[in-house]
Order: sequence, then C-alpha cells, then structure tokens
Amino acid sequence: MYRNLNKASQDIWLKNRFSSDQSKLDAFLAFPNDPARVTEQIEKARTRLHTIEDLLAYQQSQGSGWLAGDKPSHADALVFGFYVFQILNPQVKKELWEHESLPLVQAWVERVKGLLPADALE
Repeated sequence: MYRNLNKASQDIWLKNRFSSDQSKLDAFLAFPNDPARVTEQIEKARTRLHTIEDLLAYQQSQGSGWLAGDKPSHADALVFGFYVFQILNPQVKKELWEHESLPLVQAWVERVKGLLPADALE
C-alpha cells in the first residue's frame, strides 16, 4: 500500500505511523517478502473478518445485505476501504476476501463494487 501512495502521502505515513523512523518503515516494507508472516497475518485477519460475516448473516435475516441497515452506510464504506487497499496483494485478495469460509463477505464485496463505476478498481 505504501508504495502506491504519492510522495506527500508517503511522508505523512512515515511521520505518523513510524514517528519518522526510516528503519521502522524499512522493516514494515520488508514484511511482504516473508511468506510465513504474510500467511499468519491473513489468517488473523480472516478470523476478524468472520465478525463481518456474522453481521452480514444477521442483516440478511433482517432483509438487508448491508452492514448497518437497509442501504449502504458509512460502515460499508469503511470496511470496503480495507478491501481496496488489501487487494493490491493478490494473495490477500484470494485468501482473505475470497476465502470459502466468507461467502457473505464475498457477496457483499460484489454488491459494493456494483455501486462503483466499472473501472473504479483498475
């Protein structure tokens, strides 16, 4: 994600997330090169995404396919923002957002994408 930001945004990230410590940023950027660590983090995130799956199941039982009511809300935009940044990594997209244990999340992603212009995620 960091590498996809413009220079000004990268500078803000370095300052706010890593207290301007370049060595901490470098360690963070090395993270995706460690497959075991990436897999571990995906598994942790998937566990947390099951909360969204459960919420969608409840909402579906109430006749809604959205996170907080009958129509898309701030909650949907917030969670979808995580999706947008995480799909930059194909492994994360496949093993998290498209995981077989999260069918309602997958359907929800498609619903949100349906609200966007066709080329919005290209």
